[in-house]
Amino acid sequence: MGKQKRKWTNNEVEALHAGVKKHGAGKWTLILSDSQFASSFDNRSRVDLKDKWRNLTRRAIREQSNNREKVTNPRRCKHPPPHSSKKRRRKVDEEEELVVFKDYHKPHITTRLRRGAHCNTVNQARKLDSKEVQSYLENLWLSFPEDKKSSFTHLDPLWYTWYSCDSNKQKVLSWIKKKDIFSRKYVIFPIVQWGHWFLLIFCHFGESLGSELRTPCILLLDSLAKADHSKRLEPAIRKFVLDIYSSFERTADKSLVCKMPFLVPKVPQQRDNAECGFFVLYYIKLFVESAPESFSITDGYPYFMKKDWFSYQGLDSFCKTLDVTCVDP
Repeated sequence: MGKQKRKWTNNEVEALHAGVKKHGAGKWTLILSDSQFASSFDNRSRVDLKDKWRNLTRRAIREQSNNREKVTNPRRCKHPPPHSSKKRRRKVDEEEELVVFKDYHKPHITTRLRRGAHCNTVNQARKLDSKEVQSYLENLWLSFPEDKKSSFTHLDPLWYTWYSCDSNKQKVLSWIKKKDIFSRKYVIFPIVQWGHWFLLIFCHFGESLGSELRTPCILLLDSLAKADHSKRLEPAIRKFVLDIYSSFERTADKSLVCKMPFLVPKVPQQRDNAECGFFVLYYIKLFVESAPESFSITDGYPYFMKKDWFSYQGLDSFCKTLDVTCVDP
């Protein structure tokens, strides 16, 4: 007979959470050898810790997904399509975008890729849906050290989609308010529009709008910049940011918020029509690891965010790790 599994106690689960918070997910041997937690894990192996953490993470993501489903179905809301003669609506799952259009560069490819959008393994030949991006983002966030995360927060990839629907706007703004984004240096926000993933980064929203040392600004990272998305997105994103300031009852002059720098650095570009979600996740990883202590548009911008920001080999290696729970080397 195989080894009989022992039920985890509340004390063990609490110790596991504390160990991951201190050492990071995947550092199972280090956690077991830490005298602070060793007594809590009676005859537990690093494999036991890895499996339990994976189950806890999946459960948390599943519960969050169930909570999101309670929001009014955003597909009922109207949303303007991109300016293209090849646009067309198609049905998508409740967890996906508000409205998804066929890619207006190669529309036949998007349809084929969407049919495989629920594979369990990472495949860069397909696009990621909102549920997958959120799941990968949550796991990625757990891998960052606490001293890094203290300067950052991230928002749910579906919130911008729901915000676009009037019936959900106030609810989304109330969720953002709970994140207390004005106390963080950077706010990471993946969004999807027209079937394409972008990364928004709000920098120094808690600083004076006239500051040059720590410049409040909006970054838009687009892996398909040739489509010139930024000109169509900027007005809506500025309206969104203005609503955020209003919901926080910030006394900033409306005209100053409207003049906040909207920056679109020339970042590495995707190689096909399906990689945008993977690029956004990799942008997040590298930005969190490399972001300057103070973001200033007069001193160093665009910093590391350039065309040669990362190698495609590094991106491919990163994608292979997305579905793999980290273990000790």
